[in-house]
Amino acid sequence: MTVFKKILTCMVMLFAIVGAKAERLLFAHYTVEDGLSSNSVNAVSQDTNGFIWIATRFGISRFDGVNFKNYSSFTDSVMLRNDIYYTFLLPDGKPSFSSSNSVLFS
Repeated sequence: MTVFKKILTCMVMLFAIVGAKAERLLFAHYTVEDGLSSNSVNAVSQDTNGFIWIATRFGISRFDGVNFKNYSSFTDSVMLRNDIYYTFLLPDGKPSFSSSNSVLFS
């Protein structure tokens, strides 16, 4: 490739990059005032039904895109602890969680 072709190629790429319009992403910042169980979020996952599961210092929040439903040891007998550090999906798509002492539950 000649020097002229290399310069021309670089100029075309530069104009394409500069001229490309940036995609605008929608970002919403949720806090406890919006219904989240804690402002300190440790992990996030999405299940096969579209729910967003949020692991926090004070339990688990499930977000459906509009509202939060919170789960904690204060309100649910299934919850052994409130300090949830991990959320992930099992192979069957069921959300699961883990606390600081590695207790796993779904």
